[in-house]
Amino acid sequence: MRSIRLMAASIWSPAEAFREILESGVRPWVPVAVHILAGVLLIAVLISRVDLGAMIAAQAAQSQGANMNEEAQEAMSTLFNSPVATALIASTPVLTVPIMFLFVAGIYFGMFLILGSTARYGQYLSLTSFAFTPHILNAFVLVALTFVSRPTSLDPSMLGSVSPAVFMTPEAGQATQGPLYVAAGSLNLFTIWVLVLLVIAFKRVVSRRTSTGAVSVAVLTPWLVYVLARVGFAALAR
Repeated sequence: MRSIRLMAASIWSPAEAFREILESGVRPWVPVAVHILAGVLLIAVLISRVDLGAMIAAQAAQSQGANMNEEAQEAMSTLFNSPVATALIASTPVLTVPIMFLFVAGIYFGMFLILGSTARYGQYLSLTSFAFTPHILNAFVLVALTFVSRPTSLDPSMLGSVSPAVFMTPEAGQATQGPLYVAAGSLNLFTIWVLVLLVIAFKRVVSRRTSTGAVSVAVLTPWLVYVLARVGFAALAR
């Protein structure tokens, strides 16, 4: 299938892959569906490997310290291990993945209008969906971590992350981690990989006079705003 081939090509030969996507009008439905399927299957594997309720209870107890007694932890563990809760958590990618792609593509559609791009929103959606292929690889890293780590002791936001934050120790008893920890966690290798692919992809929807530097700024700006917002929230919440 062409879309599957182009997803692989976006990893090994991104420039050619994105050129074919634009020239052939390849739709985003297959990569979006693959992301959803991967998310559902990998979350199901994670849940089968991890005591989800115990992990969430442990994280809540760490953030609340002595304020959460054993009875409350047990109740939370029972709640999140129920079949209904498990099914709801496993099915979240069905809703969150399409919304994420629509939102991200919309942001970049607006950003590149400023640079004079005349590409349609659907083209941005297609390019974005293929450029996010490394996040599927990231999901497999997450699953691998569940087999070599004690998930109840991990920061859930750092599961599957390949970033400087993995060398830092989260502060016990803190509801939110410090700004430095949040900033380090944002430098996930797979996220940087996606940003690079987005630059390569969107370079094809602007005029040849638009420099790679200008495209890079347009791609990085929304991400930097998001990271700064997270870092600022972490600083204010302490």
